[in-house]
This record gives sequence, C-alpha cells and structure tokens, in this order.
Amino acid sequence: MTDIEHRLRAAMHAAVDRELPPGDLVARVLRTHRRHLVRAAAAAVAAIVVAAVPMAVAARGGIGGGLPGASGSPSGPATSAPPRSSPAPSPHRSSTSPPARRHREPAWMRGLPMPPTMSLRLLVTARDPVWFDSPSDVSQPIGGLPRSQFPYLFTRVPGGWAALPSPKGPACQPTCPGPMVPAYYIADGSAQARQVGSTEGLLPGSKPGTMWLLTYPKGTTDIAVTPITAREVASSGRQLGSAIRLPARYGIQQQVGSYLLLSPTQEGPGPVIYKLWDPRTRRIIRTFRNVLASSGTQVAWGICGGCAVHVLELRTGITTTVGVPGHNWVYDGIFSSDGRYLAVHMSGGVKPNGYVTQSRIAVIDLRTGRLRILPGSGVGNDLPEALIFSWHGATHTLVAAITGRALTQIAVWRPGAADLLVRKFWLPPGMTVVLGAYG
Repeated sequence: MTDIEHRLRAAMHAAVDRELPPGDLVARVLRTHRRHLVRAAAAAVAAIVVAAVPMAVAARGGIGGGLPGASGSPSGPATSAPPRSSPAPSPHRSSTSPPARRHREPAWMRGLPMPPTMSLRLLVTARDPVWFDSPSDVSQPIGGLPRSQFPYLFTRVPGGWAALPSPKGPACQPTCPGPMVPAYYIADGSAQARQVGSTEGLLPGSKPGTMWLLTYPKGTTDIAVTPITAREVASSGRQLGSAIRLPARYGIQQQVGSYLLLSPTQEGPGPVIYKLWDPRTRRIIRTFRNVLASSGTQVAWGICGGCAVHVLELRTGITTTVGVPGHNWVYDGIFSSDGRYLAVHMSGGVKPNGYVTQSRIAVIDLRTGRLRILPGSGVGNDLPEALIFSWHGATHTLVAAITGRALTQIAVWRPGAADLLVRKFWLPPGMTVVLGAYG
C-alpha cells in the first residue's frame, strides 16, 4: 500500500472520530476543480480524472458535485450529438444492460416512479452538447458551439452555464497553464451559446451572466505560484471594470458580492484556508476553513466528521449554524438560486478499511436551520457511477443524476416531499447529464 493510500484511509478514520481530516487531502480534491478549468487540455483532463477519482472516494466520501470528471464524462472521444439543425429525436437507445453488481451498496437511487407527464430539460455534455428532454427523448443542439475534441467542460454561473471546449494540440505539463480556449455562455434553457472571450480558466461571478476569465503571464511554468490576472465579463462578452492581478498562490473560487473568495493553489497540512478578498483595497475581509459551497451572496464551510455547517449571508452579515447528525460529514454543496436551500453530499458510514460506504444527499433549509437527509438518495461509493445534483434553474426543484455504463437515472425532489421521484433512460456513449457547480 502506498503512503498516499495510508493517508487517505487515515483521513476518513479521523473524520468519523470527529477530527478534521488532513487539510492537504481535502485540498487535493478541491484543486481538481481549478485544474480542470485552468488547464483545459485534453490529455490533462484524462490525467486529472484518473488521479482525482480515488482521492474523492476516500478523502471526501464520494465522487460528485464539483469534480468535472465526476459526471462520468470520458477522457477520450465521445459520440457526437445530432446534427445542428432543428430539434430531432435522440440517437437510438442502447440495448446493453448494466453490468452485474458484486457489492452490497445500492447502485441507484430509490423512490417513487416519476410521472410520465413530468418533463425535464437537461443539459448534456459531449463533443457537441445538447439540451435533452426526458421522457420524450428529444435532444436540441446548442448553436454557436464548435465541435470539441473531447466533451465540453461546464461551470455553473448565475443564470446559466459557461462552457469551455477541450483544445487541440499537445498537452501542457502539469505545472504550466494550458492553451487559451474560447469561453461561451449559455443561458438556462437557451439553445444558443455566445462567445464571451478566451481564457486559461473560468470562475463564476455574482450577478446573472457574469464570470471571471483567467490568464497567466507568458512563459509561466508553475501555475501554483504565479499570480493570475482575472477580468470580469458579462454574457455579452463586455469586460466589467479593470483587470485584477490576484495575490500570488491564490485563485478565485467564487465572486461573493463585491469581494472575491480566494482559494490557495498550494496547501500544507491542516485545514484549507479560504480568503474573502476585496480587490479594490487588496485587503482580506475574513477567512474560512474548508469551504464546501459558495454563491454570489453566501459562503458555507465546515468539512469534518460530526462538525456543524456554517453559512454566512454576506448581505446581512448573519451566520447560520446547522448541526450534522452523528459522525457524518458533508462536502460539495450547492445553493438554490434564492439562497434559501443548501444541498450537500453527506457521508453514510465507514468500512473497516476506512472508506465511506455511501454518498447521500442532504438539504439544509437556511430559514429554519434544519437538515434533512433525502430518503433513497444513498448510493455506494465504489460504483463507477457518480451521484451529482443541482437546483433546476431558479426553482426549488432539486435534480440528481447517476450516469451508468448504459443507463442514466435522474431523481427529482421538492421541499416537503416524502420521497424522490426517479426515472431511468438511455444516453449515447460519451454523453452525460451536467449538474452541480462543474460538469
């Protein structure tokens, strides 16, 4: 067993003993978000996914949410979507059955059958991304997106999605930035993308349609220590304000109000410290330990066994603290658009070898301070599938998905519902549903 494997297992044992997992292990998973976006090179995508998945399973309790590779997107060429014209039926369904499971943990979410009258419009990534309607199985191409060598990388931004294609050409070394790629904005439900600029990385802004495009100085050989230049753009591509040089060794996690939530590009032992930074004065407003979710107005933190979740509402300055049952721990969350709800991954027990047995979904109502674990949402972490979820547009409807080798399962839950509503359908190889902060 390697030293990394020993440390990963020790991290999970520490978590269930109400101790903070080693910060550098949590940080490795957090960095996969930035690396996928900062170095959007095809070969780098493959390398990061391979390296990040085992760490996510052991150190964070599951694969999902923010990991771009967690949606099951392969790192090789994918089957293309229908031709870019009018809406057309999706490619033929596969007759392949899911492989037999040898483990005891559930492979799929459980709940009531989703009514056939309930229609969901889902973003699906591929070399040619589409909007896919379930249950009609009709896909609509997204205009304005050139075919990518590998599936597009998506980032959730206020009011829609930002899309980055994988570039052609040789891969960059792990410590240097990848080539500049075009960045596109797709409004929720829109069938047309608009190019907003070119970038080496992309992070969400705080207002609808805004995002930050990142670039490095020419000749950069180590992205972990080189200051990043960031410029905010609108969905039209218009730059908002002047470009900003970030502090060395920090990148942007999210814009929160008029501030930037910065995450370190390198970490040592201990908790991962995030900084709320004022770009106008270049002063640090406050710090957070192990952030698990952020939005344009809120920051949530607290990743450790049995630790409470803390949520700061920046507009009011009020911090809400919500207890976590038993020795569980939460990670990889996403706020609803109005900030009332926070959905999070939650661990579900630990095996004797130190690995988490299940990943579940929990929802925190920030008005009442109550946490609810969604029944039927638990799936095994040793599965090839990934449990991902997100709020559907500007609604309080939570949509979760598991992408298998042949089948995709989606589940819907609304506040007050006793059960998930579930449905399975087929997608062509290379296509996966996009949910969460990254897809």
